[in-house]
Amino acid sequence: MLTARHRPAIAPAAGQVVLLHGFGANAEDLLGLDAEFARPDLDLWSVEAPLTCPGTEAGRMWYDLYQTDWPGLSEAIAALKAWLLALPAQTQQPLSSTLLLGFSQGAAMTLEMGALLPVKGLMICSGYWHPSLEWPKALTPTAIVTHGTIDPVVPFAAGEEIHQRLQAAGCQSQLLPTQSGHWIDRPAIAALRDFLNQQLPPHTAVASD
Repeated sequence: MLTARHRPAIAPAAGQVVLLHGFGANAEDLLGLDAEFARPDLDLWSVEAPLTCPGTEAGRMWYDLYQTDWPGLSEAIAALKAWLLALPAQTQQPLSSTLLLGFSQGAAMTLEMGALLPVKGLMICSGYWHPSLEWPKALTPTAIVTHGTIDPVVPFAAGEEIHQRLQAAGCQSQLLPTQSGHWIDRPAIAALRDFLNQQLPPHTAVASD
């Protein structure tokens, strides 16, 4: 069973964001985005990948990238799908009010979930498309794809491919190239924050007489 770090929303919640970390990181890795987004009205979850990553002190991985057949991928997809399906019962927030944000291997997993579940939107950072992934016509989440043009780990062309494939599938996708390597830089954070606020607008207080 997957575990996750949870920062509850200040009621009433306007939706929820699920963070999926990259290869060799863990659930702590993306939590800094909480302060950047400054949205206490959202439930924030950071999911821990199921497998221990060899050669790291506390790193995790969604599946084994060291082997060409990527063992563990199908199991990770099934586990993450089950976790997300169970989430609305905990938060009273439907998947249609849920944004997924993934980095690198977590971005690839975000795409897998976007093709399986009716989530609100996808935030894809420095990711790649699994060759086995086929997108169904029935699901068209809105997406933003950020990718460094000098990324030495996952080439920028992988981000372009994601954007093109999402558009071909009927999804509304925007591609943001940034002058960075394999990380989420300041321009990307700003664009992600804008996307989040567009997709899950903050609750506005009703003025009293």
